[in-house]
Amino acid sequence: MIIRDVFRRSDPALWGSALLLTVISMVLLGTGSDSANLGYFLRQGAAAALGIIAMFIIARTHYTFARSLSSTMFIVLIVLLLVVLQGRIIRGATSWLVFSGFHLQPGEIAKAIILVVIAKILGESKRGVASVAVLFRTILFAGIPIIMVFLQPDFGTGMLLVMIWFGMIAVAGLTRKQFFSLAVLAVVIFASGWFFFLKPYQKDRVSVFLNPGADPLGRGYTVLQSVTAFGSGGFWGRGLGYGPQSRLNFLPENRTDFIFARIGEELGLVGVLGVLSLYGVILWRMLVAASKTTDSFGRAIAVGAFVVLLSGVVVNAGMNIGLLPVTGVPLPFISYGGSSLLTMFIIVGLVESVIIHGESWEVNDTSDVVTLSLGG
Repeated sequence: MIIRDVFRRSDPALWGSALLLTVISMVLLGTGSDSANLGYFLRQGAAAALGIIAMFIIARTHYTFARSLSSTMFIVLIVLLLVVLQGRIIRGATSWLVFSGFHLQPGEIAKAIILVVIAKILGESKRGVASVAVLFRTILFAGIPIIMVFLQPDFGTGMLLVMIWFGMIAVAGLTRKQFFSLAVLAVVIFASGWFFFLKPYQKDRVSVFLNPGADPLGRGYTVLQSVTAFGSGGFWGRGLGYGPQSRLNFLPENRTDFIFARIGEELGLVGVLGVLSLYGVILWRMLVAASKTTDSFGRAIAVGAFVVLLSGVVVNAGMNIGLLPVTGVPLPFISYGGSSLLTMFIIVGLVESVIIHGESWEVNDTSDVVTLSLGG
């Protein structure tokens, strides 16, 4: 298959929407009066370039190659998470590997690797998670890195990984009995975590979510500023770089965790709906990819990608408008951060590979020189 065939058989709506969201990110990071904007713009641009290249290379490669590398990727992830636990504390957590000024967040990379590993497990079983052995394997292989992320401690990323795991097994045929058992287990784990493992600042985030006005200049400051910024933009917004909450830094982390509130402030309801529409297109095309391939592994990849994107958008947007506790989860494709952006492009590349190489698309197609087995 030559490059021309890759583009012909790819889904421009999928990767094009991802590129447009990245452009929006670059515009937001590059505007404003802050002298540091250029540095954020250039670093995000470099990560975007690397991610786009990775996306098209992965799209060109048959997605079953990821299945053959899943064990190796899992081992690499565990090693990275072990190393990062010994690293220096940044913003209260050891979530980053730092070398030569470059920051790598293994917890973000874990999204793509856990997606592939769980997809492989589900693809190998005809019964899905209805088999207790299969369910246990997903718990084991997802649980180890998730626990290590919680130990950093990175509660937001850890919870997002739990949502990815649960979303994938739920679609794979979780029974009512299994659902009830997991729900009871989740309650026990949460209660134990609240009393024995959660840090004071993590408990504060939950209490602030329930009553942000109790400490408006302290623990509730960020939430109140975020809601204020989001609602102040009106229909058309205050203009790029002219949102007072963001420009005067009343809104903390307005390039990362709270960039969605900045979109509402500077681009208004029109901008928010535009961004959400682009996410909607990507999610829709991921579901189409899942429905069109007859390969169980490819279907699990597309469903997992759907869960990754949906959970990231819902959690970030929810905490920006005060509907969910603050957890430090980035807005996919838009929040500043190379690890997150690169991971999302890799995931889109995997879905594109399912679209390009999936079994339904290869019927009566002899353009590929190499034919790979699609057996589950």
